[in-house]
Amino acid sequence: LIRVTDTSAAQARKGKDIQGIPWERLNITREGYRRTRLEQYRNYENVPASGDVMEK
Repeated sequence: LIRVTDTSAAQARKGKDIQGIPWERLNITREGYRRTRLEQYRNYENVPASGDVMEK
């Protein structure tokens, strides 16, 4: 069992992940994950009038 503690601003400035992700134990670096996410992420937009009631 791992106890997660809050991250201070000083710790974040020194590189500690604010979400508590243990990057040193993963098979990908924080920078590598961010680069992959930015390359693959698709920003979906709402469909116009999708909230309107449709007639059957």
